[in-house]
Amino acid sequence: MELRPTGGFMGSYAKLKFEKGGLADFYIQDIYAPDGKLAGYVKPPEQIQEAFKQGGWKLRDANWDVDFEKAGPEIGWFFEAAGETADGIVAVNLGVVEKVLEVLGEVELLDYPEKVTGDNFYFLAQRHAQEGFFPGSTQKKDFLSAVGGGLRKRIQKADPVEMVELAKAVYLEVARGEVWVWMKDKNAETKIVGMGLGGGLMPKEDFDDYLYIVEA
Repeated sequence: MELRPTGGFMGSYAKLKFEKGGLADFYIQDIYAPDGKLAGYVKPPEQIQEAFKQGGWKLRDANWDVDFEKAGPEIGWFFEAAGETADGIVAVNLGVVEKVLEVLGEVELLDYPEKVTGDNFYFLAQRHAQEGFFPGSTQKKDFLSAVGGGLRKRIQKADPVEMVELAKAVYLEVARGEVWVWMKDKNAETKIVGMGLGGGLMPKEDFDDYLYIVEA
């Protein structure tokens, strides 16, 4: 909801671990946790300094380059500087999660009375992030972790029709540019770009120039 050139404000992130082609583990964390571990000063782009006047450049504003093929490694650098290493980064906009929830219907959460849907997910996430907030609070991370766990269990119970609808919904969101991927391995990144998932700015072959409006 707070725009950046390549997506929105990165309020949270999930770290996923895969083994033998399957999801082995995952956890969700507030973006301010690794941001607080950054040591030293990183000079921000001039526009960031003008807009936010926060001194240095932070992880939470690292998706500033309009070309995700450039923004991806910059985001990765900030994560590594904070002690978080990964093989790649998948940027997912809020709408993707809402579409998934629309297909699955209500999702029950462990330790929370609410049931999450595509219509109330953003409202509930904002409420749990802001109500009673204090420095060091984990309430947003805890809520999103519960949502992640609930989604995982619900998908595991999905019937074949729901799985087809889920795959269709995600495919359409990917086609709309709501999911971008950057991989550290150059061969893997080349394949990602070839699939149209790299989020790079590439002129169409029929045009010498083009105009691309970016709001942030």
